[in-house]
Formats: sequence, C-alpha cells, structure tokens
Amino acid sequence: MLTSGSKIGGFLIGDLLGKGAMGEVYKGEQLSLKRPVAIKRIATHLLENEDMVRRFKREAQVLAKVGHPNVVGVIECEEFPDAQGEKHLLLIMELIEGGRSLKSHLGKPIDWRLATCVIRMCADGLAAAFDHQVVHRDIKPDNIMLT
Repeated sequence: MLTSGSKIGGFLIGDLLGKGAMGEVYKGEQLSLKRPVAIKRIATHLLENEDMVRRFKREAQVLAKVGHPNVVGVIECEEFPDAQGEKHLLLIMELIEGGRSLKSHLGKPIDWRLATCVIRMCADGLAAAFDHQVVHRDIKPDNIMLT
C-alpha cells in the first residue's frame, strides 16, 4: 500500500478511495499541474506476473486513446520507485469528483428514466472501449460513477 502524504513520481498520494483484485485506488495530486487525479496501484503480487503487467499496460495505452465522455481518461501509466526504492506500477487517471458509485443506490428505488439513462451511458462507454479492443473485466456498481 501507499502512504497518504507521500510523493511518488510527480504525484502526491492522498486518501485510499478503494481496493479491488487488481490493487488500490488513491486520490492524489499531479504536482506539476496542481490537479486532482486518481492513482491506481497494481497489487505487488501481480508485478511478478509478466502477463498481468503487460495486459495492465496495454489496456492503459488503449484506454488513453478511447477519449469518450463515459470512460475515465488516462493521464499516465508508469512504474515509479518510492522513497525506499520499491517499484510501483501506477495508472494515473482523471479523478471523478462529486460523483458516487452506483453501489450507493443499491437497495433503493430508482426512477426508471434514470436507470435507462445510466444503462445507456454505461453501454456507450463500454462500446467505445470495445471498439478499441478493450474488454472491461470487472463491471460492477463500484466501478460505475454517477455525477
């Protein structure tokens, strides 16, 4: 895990936003531009799997080309050493501020018009990614942001 307040590459690590099978996601800041970012760190044990690292980097490269309003934008994907010299593979993405994950709506009634809109936007984003040969392998309410 990364420590809040630490710096790695040109980024300041903030609070942990979430944790999943691939690693953790942190709120951060791109120091050169003073802008908020999301920092996804691939789990340390996955760094030993060359196929997983290659897939992670390839998907980051392809997603950077998608450029769709319903797909989070990629800023950078790079391996950075921390202050102790340990390497971390980071995916730097735009931070979706003020949004909530779809998971926060589970168990509550949702208007059919809103549900239809959410489904259409998700499908549009997934189709744009698929057009670039990217298949999302972890579709779940936690990974769908409503703004």
